Amino acid sequence: MLPFGVTNSVHVSIIVPTFNRLNDLKLTLESLRAQSYRNFEVIVIDDGSTDGTHEFLSENEFHQIKYIRLTKNVGESNAINVGFLQASHPFVSIVSSDDPQEVDWLIGMVTFISRNPGYIFYYPNLRIIDRHGALVQEVQLLNWSKRMQLRKMICVASAGTIINFRDYEKPIELRNGKVKFPSDLIQFLNLIKTGNAINVPNVFGVWRDHDMSLTNQEDQISRVTEFISVSDNWMNENVQEFQNRIDFEVARFNIRLQGIHMLFSKNRRINLICSIFKVRALRVQMISPKFLILACFKVFCVIVRKSKTLISILLRKGTRNFSKTSEKS
Repeated sequence: MLPFGVTNSVHVSIIVPTFNRLNDLKLTLESLRAQSYRNFEVIVIDDGSTDGTHEFLSENEFHQIKYIRLTKNVGESNAINVGFLQASHPFVSIVSSDDPQEVDWLIGMVTFISRNPGYIFYYPNLRIIDRHGALVQEVQLLNWSKRMQLRKMICVASAGTIINFRDYEKPIELRNGKVKFPSDLIQFLNLIKTGNAINVPNVFGVWRDHDMSLTNQEDQISRVTEFISVSDNWMNENVQEFQNRIDFEVARFNIRLQGIHMLFSKNRRINLICSIFKVRALRVQMISPKFLILACFKVFCVIVRKSKTLISILLRKGTRNFSKTSEKS
């Protein structure tokens, strides 16, 4: 039974790239099989797996699966593009093979899309789980604006996002096959050149955080180097998308802050400093007066924001104590 005002007209192609993650893939496909909304297809691209994925998918009776086997590993971006070419439906979602979705993910997203048409993509809030599926935290993502997206240069869209090619022209490729780590960011930056996005204010997406994910792979130096290089190239090629030069410089600064944060996740103290100086783009920026000024301003803003939060908490606590004292009197 669909919610009032929602029709079956939103058809979704779900692209699932996978490489040697058979056990995770089984859970993810089961979560898709259990979806309460049924107007979708699943396109699984086996990116050269050697762990029995081919045998499992060949025997699978899930009738909504299109199975594509690649004879060699071509990387996630290229695998997604292969699946994208096979997508039959105008709405597209990419689901990682290790991210099982909630059973009401599709019905929740389709309901929101039906009531809020015309956006290039729809991204829900997130439930982050660990290796064993236990809840780590629920994340309220930022409300979307193009200026915010460009200034922060972060990928606001994550697990559970649905892209709308019913109202927008479908590109030949969804991802840049030459980009490894920030391919999702570049994908969404290109999409917002044609339309606006919107945050779905519900926790519908599920993202698994574990050591074997691409995000947490060991070679952080290569990851950060590519992230900064690819992001800088996109900015230089699309400078007209920014409102002004200040926004452009803020975006460059935030790219480098993200690079430092990526390194910080794997390093501490002296190792962090060594890692930063191994990335040329960071090494050059760390001694730039402009970077240092922006860094000081950023620290100042964080201190002010945290001070306001602390003062607000203390005021609320003081008000409660005063009320209890008054009641006793």
